[in-house]
Amino acid sequence: MPELLKNAYNKLKNGWIAHAREMMLFVGVLLVGIIGFELGLVEGRSGISAPLVIEVPASPKASEKTVDVSAMDTVKQSSKASNTSPSNQSVTTPDSASTCTFVGSKNSDKYHLPTCSFAKRIKPENRVCFASEDEAKAKGYTAGCLK
Repeated sequence: MPELLKNAYNKLKNGWIAHAREMMLFVGVLLVGIIGFELGLVEGRSGISAPLVIEVPASPKASEKTVDVSAMDTVKQSSKASNTSPSNQSVTTPDSASTCTFVGSKNSDKYHLPTCSFAKRIKPENRVCFASEDEAKAKGYTAGCLK
C-alpha cells in the first residue's frame, strides 16, 4: 500500500508542477467569482430602497383653456359697448365638461364629441365648443364623429 500511495503522490506532484499555471488561474477565477457573488448578495440585502415611481404629467392640451372665437368676438363687442373687460364676461371653454359637450372647428362644418380623434386634432385656436347638438345644428354644423 505505501508504494501505491507513493506512486499516486508522485503523479499528483508531477501533474501539479506541469499544470501549475493553469490550475492557479482556474482557482483564482473561481475565487474571484465566489467573492463577487457574495458581495452582490450583501449589497443587495443592504441596499433595499423604496421603489422608483414615475409620474406622467397630464397632457398640456387637457389643461389649456381654449376659447370659442365667435364667443370672444361677441364679448369684445359687448365690452366695447359697456366698457367692461372680457374677463368679466362668461365665455365657453372646452375645459368645462358641462358646457363643451361637442367640439367643432372654425374651418369645418362638422361637430364631434371631445373624445373623438377628429376633435383632438383640431387646433386650439380653431376650436368651437357647443353645449348641445341643437346649438351646433343652429350654427350650421352637421354631425361628425359621435362615438
